[in-house]
Amino acid sequence: MTGGLRAGRFWIRNKGMNGSYQDPGSALDRIFEQIADQIEGLKGDDRAAFDDFEFYTRYVMGYGNPDFAENSRVIKQICYTLQYEPQYQDVLIICPRGSAKSKTVTTNWTTWCIGRNPLVRFLLTVSKQDLGEAFGREFDQVLKFNERYRRIFGDLVPPLAEQEKWTTTDKIVRRPTPPGGMKDPTLGIVSVGSNVPSRRSDQMILDDIVTEQNAYTKEQRAKLEDFVFRTLFPILVPGGRRIVVGTRWDPRDFYAKYAERIGVDFPAVPSINLTVGPKEIEVHE
Repeated sequence: MTGGLRAGRFWIRNKGMNGSYQDPGSALDRIFEQIADQIEGLKGDDRAAFDDFEFYTRYVMGYGNPDFAENSRVIKQICYTLQYEPQYQDVLIICPRGSAKSKTVTTNWTTWCIGRNPLVRFLLTVSKQDLGEAFGREFDQVLKFNERYRRIFGDLVPPLAEQEKWTTTDKIVRRPTPPGGMKDPTLGIVSVGSNVPSRRSDQMILDDIVTEQNAYTKEQRAKLEDFVFRTLFPILVPGGRRIVVGTRWDPRDFYAKYAERIGVDFPAVPSINLTVGPKEIEVHE
């Protein structure tokens, strides 16, 4: 086990390049005509934030934020893998609390991807509904009030007349309608064990779903695994991406089971490691 709060390992699983998942850059090509003028007008740091996710986390999401600190090497590696290695479709990130892993994935990654491609569909799963609603409020604040975000990506919040599509758990941004229509929300938020509506998702984020309540008994672990594998994962479109983020609670917890399913040689004991698939990246602060 490596020392230091933000040191860790990063494992990712490569399912191959032939899946239907498209990275934000290629998804952008499908709607380029609708936003071409906006993109062409971007200059300097604004264009850099549109093009590069890690820079976006600093320039847009760190702007005016007293809690923001320079990205650690682990966070920079997460940013790089999420943007530049889309072939890794199963991503497992295990980090200690306070490492900014959840902020990087749940808020920063979703808002950046949606800004670049309003047709993308995210499903976020959290341990409790109130945590999901808190994230929904943070998402709202970025799209409504972050002046740099709005300058770069435009106003993605629908008009008041359409805000029945903008709830605490489901959000549909302003987006072009594909020829075949699109019913699924841009962002859906569910909690562990809840009823999940019939829908499809391009990217799925599971954020800190392992807790003290479901980590230590066989029955609770089995219940969580059943919910994830039988209810959540079938929602993902073929070739879609799963990003699992958390902190270890027990050597038998869900993260160990998930690592086994994607072929990761996972640490046998709870650790302060950051991880993602058969490709292993050790990052030291």
